[in-house]
Amino acid sequence: MNLGSSSSTTPEKDDENEAAGQNQILDEFTIFVTVILTNADPEADVAIMDKASNFTIKDSKAVIILIKLLFTAEMLEANQIKHHAALLRSFFKNEKGSEGFVGRARNAFYDEELLEEDVCLAWGEKASKKTAEETDDE
Repeated sequence: MNLGSSSSTTPEKDDENEAAGQNQILDEFTIFVTVILTNADPEADVAIMDKASNFTIKDSKAVIILIKLLFTAEMLEANQIKHHAALLRSFFKNEKGSEGFVGRARNAFYDEELLEEDVCLAWGEKASKKTAEETDDE
């Protein structure tokens, strides 16, 4: 006698479904940010913060998306960093968000050929030494 369908899932399947759902949300957020930045909406930053909050996107994930979309040669030439400072600052609420920003910014600068490889490597080396020193102090 079957009293209903067997809808039990394994923890692995639940994790896969959750990851797929999160990826879909990140994709939707990326499309939203791309469109709103393309339209040069003066309220873009507020709308982006609201959308991230509505989607419950972690700050560190939002930073990664914003870095990819904001740190292009065109955006830097147009001095848009200052324009979007409040937006970026809103996602730097914790150390992970800030560290993600610095690492991604360095990579974005390199990808856009704004920094030479040796500068990026030196920048990464300084950060690694600082982290090692902080760990030794603890």
